Amino acid sequence: MAMDFTTVLTSDAYRDLLTALVSLDAHLHRLHAQRGESLYREDVEGADADFRDGQQISVKENGILPSHREVADWKSASIEYYLNDLRFEMLVVHWGGGFLNAYLQTDAREMRRLIQEGRLENYHSVLTAVGNALSCVAGLGDIELDLCPFPPASFPVSIFRNESKGFLPAALGLLSTAHFSESEILQMASDLFEVEHLTEYLLLKGKDYPEPRIHS
Repeated sequence: MAMDFTTVLTSDAYRDLLTALVSLDAHLHRLHAQRGESLYREDVEGADADFRDGQQISVKENGILPSHREVADWKSASIEYYLNDLRFEMLVVHWGGGFLNAYLQTDAREMRRLIQEGRLENYHSVLTAVGNALSCVAGLGDIELDLCPFPPASFPVSIFRNESKGFLPAALGLLSTAHFSESEILQMASDLFEVEHLTEYLLLKGKDYPEPRIHS
C-alpha cells in the first residue's frame, strides 16, 4: 500500500485562497515545475480531505490567474505539479481562523528514490518555493500526516511534539529565520534534529528523515 510523505506549511499572510494560489503557481513556475491540467475544489471537513466535490477549472494553458473568480468562494483546492521526475500534489486550505495551510504530498517511495540518487535538494527547493510564495512562517513533515489545521501559533512546538505521530518529534521541520531565533531553535533541536540552512529557513531533519517510519 502506497503511503504519502506530507509537509504542511502555515501562513497568515493571505486573506483569500485565489491570491495564494496565484502566488504559489508563479513561484513553482519559476522553479520550472510543470503543473497539472486542472485545479480541483476539495471538500475539507475537519481533518478529512480525501475526496473532490467534482468542481474543477482548466489551468493547462495559462496557469492559475487572478481572473479565475470562480475560485473566490472556495476554501480549499488541489493541483498536481512535476519537477523533473518528482511528482507532488499541493493542497491549499484556507481555514476559518484566518490562516492557510499548504500540504505538499509526495509518495513516500519518491522520497526514498531521491535520497538514493542524492537529489533530495529537489524536494527542499520545492519547500523553499512554497514557503516564499505564501510567506510561510513554519512547517513540518511526516509520513501519513493528518490533514488538519496547523496554525502559525502551534509552531515550533508541533515540530517537537507531532500529534499525528503520538506526540513524538516530526520527521522534518521548517522554520522561518525571520520569525524564530536561530540560537533558540538550535538549542531546542539539540540531538533530535540535524539543522540545515535553506536560504530564509532552517530545515530540521529528524533521525528518520527522509525515510520516516510509522509510529504506533
